[in-house]
Amino acid sequence: MASLFHERTRFDAGLPTRIELGDENGRAELTNIVEAIMRLNTFAGAYGIGLHDHLEERASGVKVRELHESPAATLIIKAHKILEHASLTPIELSTKRYLETQWVQSMVSGRADPVVYCIDEFANVANRRVAGEVTFKITAGQYFTDSIRPVYGLDFRSMYGESQNVRYNQDLVAPAIELMDGPMRQAVRNHEIA
Repeated sequence: MASLFHERTRFDAGLPTRIELGDENGRAELTNIVEAIMRLNTFAGAYGIGLHDHLEERASGVKVRELHESPAATLIIKAHKILEHASLTPIELSTKRYLETQWVQSMVSGRADPVVYCIDEFANVANRRVAGEVTFKITAGQYFTDSIRPVYGLDFRSMYGESQNVRYNQDLVAPAIELMDGPMRQAVRNHEIA
């Protein structure tokens, strides 16, 4: 089995648009996503990536053990979530996670509620800023994030990196924490008093 050095996925508006695979035998850059997914399934699948063994709860409430093998989906979904985390605000992320659960429950139950269209619209709007590249290094049964390059990043490097004209003012951190922590400290005191 060849040693897979990296897998890089490029996203635009939340959708994968390019997948790059590289090992000691060379590098392939694929823009046909169907072909890219098939190649990624072969590459990552050979390393045991994407094996899932879990209990699925059916609409009847019965739990069924299921085994899935989805190497490409595992890496693409993980890369998407990493870019989401780097690009969306905490409120957007928590709202999206909650809505994803509602969407899945509606679909799995077989009783698709019209709310899924609203959830889809929210996801489409949030995904406008999910753009950039995520690179994984892959070894037997494991993958590690090698680099994250969001286009609309809210992460430290995106906001204060070398190419930015904004300076991170460390002097503002302690007062900000003091201010934000005040209600929590009071809640703890109230809990102790009550």
